[in-house]
Amino acid sequence: MNGKAFARHLHSTMTATVRIGLVAVTVALVAGSCRRLDPLASQPRVVLNVQNLAALALEARKDNPEGRFSGTAEPVPPGEPWRQPVKGNVSRLVKLVPAEDGLFHEQYEVTVDPTGFKGPHFGTIPWGHVERDADPAPPPTRWCKVRAVGQFGRGGELWEISVRIVAEGERVTQEPMTARRLSP
Repeated sequence: MNGKAFARHLHSTMTATVRIGLVAVTVALVAGSCRRLDPLASQPRVVLNVQNLAALALEARKDNPEGRFSGTAEPVPPGEPWRQPVKGNVSRLVKLVPAEDGLFHEQYEVTVDPTGFKGPHFGTIPWGHVERDADPAPPPTRWCKVRAVGQFGRGGELWEISVRIVAEGERVTQEPMTARRLSP
């Protein structure tokens, strides 16, 4: 192999190696960009708001003489704030941090154990019409879930960021915060 032939061979080998390298880098970049965004990592403001609501739920349970959790009557802000953001503080009980534009693009809610007894009724039946144990006090609610729903993913995906608090007698535990996709 003479010098010119060797140079051509070396050039074609290097060109093929560079092409393969560029293809590998391109595939890695595309694959990396297709990975889902982690809402827990990408939404620190929403995570903080959920934590603040969870702390409020725990405080409200301590103040309740029967040790029950209290839920929100309805999600706040109402409607679908990810479509029409809402301005200002949406809660009277706790300061929630809005997005940088001063608007809320997500909805917050505290739900409680649906089997917990509330007030003098079991569902729509007055207590006097339901046979009970010897203990006249209804059992306290066993758990509450604090959640935020919004478009936290790419492409307008609807996600839920939530934390669940479980009470077993006097022992109260807070489960790890989770994020799950609600829409495909």
